[in-house]
Amino acid sequence: MPIYQNMDKYLSVKLDCLSDYRLEHDIAKEMKECSTYLTQAKSVQVIDRADGHDPEAIIELAVRFLSGCAMRKQSAEGALCSLDAITDPTREAARSSRKVTSPELMAQAHSLAAHAQYLKFMASPAERQDIETDEHLFCRAETRRLGHGQPPLTSLALAARHANESVKLGLVSHAVLTVGLTLRDLGEGFGVDVSKLPEGATKFRPLWREVARRVEEIYEEDRKSRQSLEQKDDGRFVCAAEGCDESREQKSALRSCAGKCPPDLKPSYCSKECQKKACY
Repeated sequence: MPIYQNMDKYLSVKLDCLSDYRLEHDIAKEMKECSTYLTQAKSVQVIDRADGHDPEAIIELAVRFLSGCAMRKQSAEGALCSLDAITDPTREAARSSRKVTSPELMAQAHSLAAHAQYLKFMASPAERQDIETDEHLFCRAETRRLGHGQPPLTSLALAARHANESVKLGLVSHAVLTVGLTLRDLGEGFGVDVSKLPEGATKFRPLWREVARRVEEIYEEDRKSRQSLEQKDDGRFVCAAEGCDESREQKSALRSCAGKCPPDLKPSYCSKECQKKACY
C-alpha cells in the first residue's frame, strides 16, 4: 500500500468532516481505501473536475487542501476557495454546482468550510501570516468583502455559520460539534450562554440543539465512568483525589466540589485537604 505524505491528515479530515460523529470507522480499511484513491485520482485530475463544477471533486479538493495531502501545501483558504463553488450562493459557479449537488454533499461542503474556518481561528500568529498570504493569493469574494487579516473571532463566527448549515442539511460531524462546543466554552468563560444571545439564538438554533445533545451525551458518559471509578467492589465510595485510598460507606459522607458541572458529576473528596489538592 503506497503511503503518501500527510495521508493520515487526509483521512482525519475525511473522518472529522464528512460523516456523522457517531459513526464508527475501520481505520486500517479506510487508510487502504485512501491510498488506492490517491493513487488513482491525481490532484491535477481532481482540479480539472472541480473546475467543471463536479461537486464530488470540489469536496475532494477541499479535503486535500485541508490536509496538505497530494498538494503543494496545506491551505485552509484554498479549501474555502474550492468550497465557495458550493457554499457561496452569490457566485454563479455555486448556482451551477448547487443544481447538481445533493443535500448530503452540500452538508459535507459546509462541514469542511466550518473546519477550514476553525483552523484559521486556531492558527498561531506565524500561521496567520501564511493565511493572510493565501487570502491574497486565492482572492475570495468573502475575504475581499470582510478584509484581509481579520481577527480570529471572525473566523470562528464564519465557522459557526457553516456548522449550522451542515446541521440543517442533516450532517452533525466532529468538525461541526467542535465549532459549536468551542463557542459554548468561549461564552462560558465570560459567563455568557451564547445559545441565548439575541443575534444567535434563532439563527443558530439547529447547531445549539446538537451541541446541547452532545453535552448531555458527554455528561452521561462521565456519569458511567465516574460511577465505576468512585464505587469499589465492596460498595464503598472512594475519594476522587489522586493517590488517596480513603473510602466511605455512603457517598454523602464525602465532600462534593463546588464546580459548575451537574451535581451528580461533581467529584467527591474525603477531606478539605484532598479537595484543595485536586483543585490546585
